[in-house]
Amino acid sequence: MTVLLDKISEGTFVIPARDGASAFGQDAATFKESEGFQRLFVNKERKDLCNLRQTACKKRWSAIKGAFNSILARLHADGVEDIVKFVRQPNEGGSDLYCGYRSARDACTQIPTGLILTGINTPDHEQQFSEVASKISALENFAVATLPATSCDSLSSTLKTMIAQLVGSGDDVDDEMAQVPRGSTGRARAKLPADDLQKLTGWHKRKGGNKTLVVILPDLEHFQPHILEDLVQILKEYISIIPFVFLLGVATSTETVRQMITERALGSLHMTTFRTRHSLECMNGVVEEIFIQRPSAADGMSVGFHLGEGPYKLMTDHFLLRTHSIGTFERTLKYAVMDFYYTNPLSVLLDVSQSEEDDTLVNKLGEEHLVRIRMLRSFRRYLDRLKEDDPGKAASILINDDELRSWLFECVALWDLYHLRYRAGLACIKALQATLGNPSFRKPIWALHKDGLSGDLLASPYLEGLLKVLLKQKVSKISECLNACLLTLTRDERTQEACENESDMLQVLIGDFEEVQAMQSNSGDEGDALQPPMKKRSLRSRDAPEAFKASVNAREEKLQEYTKVTRELFDNFFGECFRSYRELPLHEVFVYSNAKLLERAFHPQPRAAIQTALGHTTNYLNCACCPTSAGESAISHTLQDTSIVYRLYLECGSMINLYDWFMAFSAVLEKEVPPAAASAAESDENTPPASNRDDAQLRFFAAVAELEYLGFIKSTTRKTDHVVRLTWGNV
Repeated sequence: MTVLLDKISEGTFVIPARDGASAFGQDAATFKESEGFQRLFVNKERKDLCNLRQTACKKRWSAIKGAFNSILARLHADGVEDIVKFVRQPNEGGSDLYCGYRSARDACTQIPTGLILTGINTPDHEQQFSEVASKISALENFAVATLPATSCDSLSSTLKTMIAQLVGSGDDVDDEMAQVPRGSTGRARAKLPADDLQKLTGWHKRKGGNKTLVVILPDLEHFQPHILEDLVQILKEYISIIPFVFLLGVATSTETVRQMITERALGSLHMTTFRTRHSLECMNGVVEEIFIQRPSAADGMSVGFHLGEGPYKLMTDHFLLRTHSIGTFERTLKYAVMDFYYTNPLSVLLDVSQSEEDDTLVNKLGEEHLVRIRMLRSFRRYLDRLKEDDPGKAASILINDDELRSWLFECVALWDLYHLRYRAGLACIKALQATLGNPSFRKPIWALHKDGLSGDLLASPYLEGLLKVLLKQKVSKISECLNACLLTLTRDERTQEACENESDMLQVLIGDFEEVQAMQSNSGDEGDALQPPMKKRSLRSRDAPEAFKASVNAREEKLQEYTKVTRELFDNFFGECFRSYRELPLHEVFVYSNAKLLERAFHPQPRAAIQTALGHTTNYLNCACCPTSAGESAISHTLQDTSIVYRLYLECGSMINLYDWFMAFSAVLEKEVPPAAASAAESDENTPPASNRDDAQLRFFAAVAELEYLGFIKSTTRKTDHVVRLTWGNV
């Protein structure tokens, strides 16, 4: 490679597309209009089906995005209203003005301050505070300034940003307010600087003097303490003229404020604490509504999306172990939706129903679509099971295209029934948890869904223990739990139709347990808990009347029979609901399972990428001068300097002698000497080499410095002319 690159970042190039065409074989106008959607099957896909994928992708993500916004707005509504009420309180007047202050003097010298404990999910704070700012801005006689730490690196820039947001760029300030006299009357006036609070005072006076100015600091931990302290002290001096209110976003705890500023500044703040919803609660709402409930949007498009076990586990683990950010979760889901529609030609089947319009859609499927369906593993497994029961139907589906199109509707109906029963099963577990009230059995819905996708929920100790605790309750409690399950199975028409048998059996069991409860009430026995027969042996003593003993025996027999039937009902119901989705045909069409793509996109491995770039330079730079990976027995001088040093680095031990390393590097650079210069050097021993030694040293030290910056080596005090190797292994 003839061009010498000073830094690795300069080795990134943009290769333009051919004139008049994009990289996908489409003209530029068509590519822009289609938003990157291209006809699949080597450009054999019908144009209308490609457009349908594009339209379905936009509609589905629009519905999911709307669901995200509504869920977060609903969960944060109470907290936002409390903050708005706190901000309005000093402005409402009345006898309770500045309530909560220790004295009237404190009310005039302290700034009302709201500490908003937002949690560690810092990527989501911007959305929360923008919602708070919009709510307050909509109020009369209120102005809001949001001061992010990135734009407040000094006190001057902080005041300038605050005044600019409060006054507004389109709000003209009178000359009398914006200028001050300089010297005696009649002399020239000097314009106020942008960070002078006299400008804000004049604007506030011109607006009537009744505006409350709210200053929001969404990321308090990122502020420099001395800037925050100076800002508090300055605004305190103007509190008698301008009513200020602070809203401070705290990601950790209230102790952060006490550690950042002095006691004197703290005495200027009258603090009230607010808590926003925990990110786990937001995630619970998102998982339940988008992945489980899947309601329909206004345009009829389903809000939900099917995520397989791998992508869902990847997204939840990344959320719990790294970010705690709903925004990152949303972006990952958007990428999954885009990949599903961009690369899957069968994604048009996701919203197929029994309507005539969808019948026309299925008839539009070409030969390539049908071949792709027949090649799916789940389809072949389905045929293997079907040929044992109905060989004729299996053969017709495999050979006849019309039969296959008709079978697609059966498959869609089977998927709808599976999801309805799966949703009903999770709802029953959630109802049992809430009704029993046992703190040992309170698993969140996202964790239940994770176990349900993996197929481990049915045989899990958690579900087994939950059913055992249920059957050990009193008869009245068991009836209450069964009633709660019945309500979940009959909450809507579709769920009631899908779980009709279980609903009927629950109604019968509820009547049976109520009968046992009535028998206990008539006998005057308050101990209606289900107990083993040995603990009630005293009731069968010889002194007890025969009729009473017979009624007790009958009651116990019925109770044991009903509890046995209850256990069988739940075992069969949960066994049917929580079977793996991989057992259903065409699960590859309806469920997104490409976890590796999401991992590469959202879980990068920088060390592996850097090692690959340094070890296989030609794959990154696409240059003909660098040797290919197949023939890299010798290090070429055409490689970039850092790549040469790195390949020599791989041959070293734990301690690397810098002089030996440099000599090996110089030996590689000597290959750059032209043949004529080499022959001249041989004829005259006093002639210096063509490759300047100083230039080689500069290039070597620059490459070593880059390796140190990338974390491959570090200096050591043991040997000053050595460095320590930090990484082992090669990609």
